[in-house]
Amino acid sequence: MQVKMPTAEMVDIALLKPYKKNTKRHNQTQIDNVAESIRKFGFVQPFVIDKNNEVVIGHCRLLAAQKLGITELPCVRVDYLTAAQVKALRILDNKLNESEWDLDFLNEELPEIDLAGFDVDFPNDISGVMDTLLEDGFSLDKDLRGGDDGTFEISLAIPNEYDEQVHEFIRKSGKDPLVACVLEACKNGD
Repeated sequence: MQVKMPTAEMVDIALLKPYKKNTKRHNQTQIDNVAESIRKFGFVQPFVIDKNNEVVIGHCRLLAAQKLGITELPCVRVDYLTAAQVKALRILDNKLNESEWDLDFLNEELPEIDLAGFDVDFPNDISGVMDTLLEDGFSLDKDLRGGDDGTFEISLAIPNEYDEQVHEFIRKSGKDPLVACVLEACKNGD
């Protein structure tokens, strides 16, 4: 099977055109983080552009490069693709990059890297916290009394020494993962 391997070329940033119907949104925090990554590590991932210099892949990087005042960018031109293929690539590139984190490896790697200058949150593994809480005095009122409005209540009693850890987890990850672990504990009879 032959796979196309186009080479990158340097293109003046003023010639690049963002796709007007780009389906991904980029907030200022993301743009700032990408700009910081480019500043710290260099421009390590080229843009993908079509035959008209319209961006196929790299809209956030374009905004970050503009913020940094970069005037020339590495681009891979996919002028051999049809308009339908370009549209599919544009959307699929974003969708196919979605995946879950391996929290065990992530928790090993994060302490070893310098994230200064980045405003990023990573998922936390609440299961380890829940295991510790269950071993050290966490109690769960499993009397799931239903309310008249179709809801039920679960009461948690968390030892004071875990208060900060649990609040920090909720601040970073929201309540949903904690609720999911509590419901899993209920289901497993913990």
